[in-house]
Amino acid sequence: MISELYLKRAMNIRRDYVNIVTDIKKYEKIAKELSTSLEDRMGDLKSLLSDINAGKVNDMGTAKEKLNDIMLTTEQNINNVDTKISTLNDKMDKLREDEKNLYNEMRQKYPNLSDDDMKRELADYLKEKNIV
Repeated sequence: MISELYLKRAMNIRRDYVNIVTDIKKYEKIAKELSTSLEDRMGDLKSLLSDINAGKVNDMGTAKEKLNDIMLTTEQNINNVDTKISTLNDKMDKLREDEKNLYNEMRQKYPNLSDDDMKRELADYLKEKNIV
């Protein structure tokens, strides 16, 4: 029988895992929004080029300012996604470390328990607590 302490730690790891999966789904949406934003910026660039070619923008300072605005918006969108992905990677790294530490501690505490037996007992506990 695995100690309640280890079972609760496993439950917390599982909750963190479920939260990360939820975050990944949110980040997928953000990545799609970034893709749309990049397409919009491409449209802005084409429009600027068209305006330059049509003579609607003949001042290089104005053209440069519009180009800088487009690039700044693009950079902000990319940085936003990059920050969120970095945060997600940090959470996943911590989760991996927590899982590894728990496994190693349980291996030391229960050397005669097979990995399959540990998994079964943890799975039963998580089911009992409705954390699946």
